[in-house]
Amino acid sequence: MICILDRVNTLLNEDLFANISLLKMIDTYGEGINFRLSEQDSVWALLLILPTSRSSFDSSLYPDTEAVVYMSCSHPQHLNEVLKELPNNKKYIFKVQKPEYASILGNFFRLQRKRGFNSYTTNEHFLYSYDHDVVEEASFNGRLKPLWAENGHDLEEINYYFNKGARSFTMYQANAVISTCLIFPNYKHIWELGAVYTLETMRGKGYARRVVTSALSRLLEMNLIPRYQVVDTNRASIKLAESIELKRFMVLEHLINL
Repeated sequence: MICILDRVNTLLNEDLFANISLLKMIDTYGEGINFRLSEQDSVWALLLILPTSRSSFDSSLYPDTEAVVYMSCSHPQHLNEVLKELPNNKKYIFKVQKPEYASILGNFFRLQRKRGFNSYTTNEHFLYSYDHDVVEEASFNGRLKPLWAENGHDLEEINYYFNKGARSFTMYQANAVISTCLIFPNYKHIWELGAVYTLETMRGKGYARRVVTSALSRLLEMNLIPRYQVVDTNRASIKLAESIELKRFMVLEHLINL
């Protein structure tokens, strides 16, 4: 297993941004993942298969599926070599980062799109400045828990982030929390910016923009690469990303077989 893990990591690191979700999956679940790897000379294709029950996120969203499947390759047509080994009598949630992968996948399964996640990173031509009204904290602040909970993050997850070096960026008004976000390690020098939440009564006033740009400024100061991921139905978060000229580098589609 160690040997194949090393080989898979080497292949995926050739295109770090495109394969960031796969690398994070390996980093999180390690030997709990099943691999299907086909290599012929310099051409390769790979499936990563994780039982849905191992992931609380996927178990919640896709309780009727048996496995989460990611894929990558040096050439899309070579995916045929590994997909033909995948039993077609099981229910999967496929997470696909390139349209051509979905096209090949459609030759083996009848698919339904469930959702997509847009991934953004910073634009080198845009200045992200730190707002000194934003409070940065490197330890867990229990006052922020209700906002993070509204965004779907539980206490165990938040504690895990802070144990890995997370920082929060928060705005207060009259000592009350009004907007916050988190940064935390994703993979190597790529860090996630997430858990963005503003009280409903305070939305539309630019507070989320201020905490997010402050977090981005700090990440760049630390020579880290930010990733900001948002579900593609969240128009407010997409509008925020576009307003600060973040550039989209990937859409990770979630496809279920029928």
